[in-house]
Amino acid sequence: MYPYAKNQEELLANLKEAVEDAVQLAPDGLVARMLPQVRKVDYLEGKIWMTYPSEPWMRNPAGGMHGGMIAAIFDNAMCSAVRGVAGIGDSPTVNLQISYIRPVRIGVPVEVEVRVNGCGRTMAYVTAELWQGENRKRVLATAASTVFVAQK
Repeated sequence: MYPYAKNQEELLANLKEAVEDAVQLAPDGLVARMLPQVRKVDYLEGKIWMTYPSEPWMRNPAGGMHGGMIAAIFDNAMCSAVRGVAGIGDSPTVNLQISYIRPVRIGVPVEVEVRVNGCGRTMAYVTAELWQGENRKRVLATAASTVFVAQK
């Protein structure tokens, strides 16, 4: 049986461990450069919120954030959320679908809201929205993912 998070504190601890592990396993890798920050969690809703800076090295030729960076942010946030909920050692992405709605500006932090819609023994289904600034209704991109639930 998986050690699924049983309360808000456990979810937060699992999530923070997932973020720290990703940075420690590849200190010179992409996730370490992305500087993910856990903003808050809601155990009852199965939601987590994370913040990422939007820095010049993430820029595309048109001046906004590169779509690959947006994908990396979604992937990191969604897999971390699954690790947080399931309390597992790894959570590789099986499928990731992204809709790019509006450009993401450089220099304004990115907020991601992730919802773990279902987490079974081997797979989790996760959705997310990305925005910048205080206007959460102005969604810039959305994502849906299937994530493998691996044992510790």
